[in-house]
Amino acid sequence: MIAYISGPMTGIEDSNRAAFDEKEFELKEHGYTVINPARHPDGLSWQQYMQYAKLDVQNCDVVYQLPGWDKSRGAKLEYEWANEQGKKVMS
Repeated sequence: MIAYISGPMTGIEDSNRAAFDEKEFELKEHGYTVINPARHPDGLSWQQYMQYAKLDVQNCDVVYQLPGWDKSRGAKLEYEWANEQGKKVMS
């Protein structure tokens, strides 16, 4: 199973990498292959990151949402994409 981590990044210290990395470790411990968007390269525009995200959601089996996802414009889009594609969403 492939899990994609969704959550707030913009405006959070170090783009919330610690929370993403902690969840990646936890999911791997449970046997998931993990797509962690905090590992995408720095320096892209928000729109470019969302292009990655749309493909990542398409290629996963489950979307795991970090706390605060509902306050993030990007994470809310990822939630919509996951639902449109019938993906399992967990928090």
